[in-house]
Amino acid sequence: DFQADFETVGNVIPAYLGLMNALTLTVRDRNGVQIPNPNSRLTTLVKYCKGFVAGLRLSLERRFLFILRDVHYVMGSIFDPRFKLAWI
Repeated sequence: DFQADFETVGNVIPAYLGLMNALTLTVRDRNGVQIPNPNSRLTTLVKYCKGFVAGLRLSLERRFLFILRDVHYVMGSIFDPRFKLAWI
């Protein structure tokens, strides 16, 4: 639950990475071949809006990529006992 009064900055990076993973419809395997992303629930659901999903992912990446370099967000996620280093 990300809307409670006690939530912290430690939720930002895991939520961002989870959203980016869900919006990544294809990944490359070891041979460089694109395959459906097995970690994304949207892979099997999205048929007609793939361009929209790609645009949304690109927009989120442009707007929020800085959080992965910001020490406050990184330390907040590391020190949050629910996440620790699981998101790395």
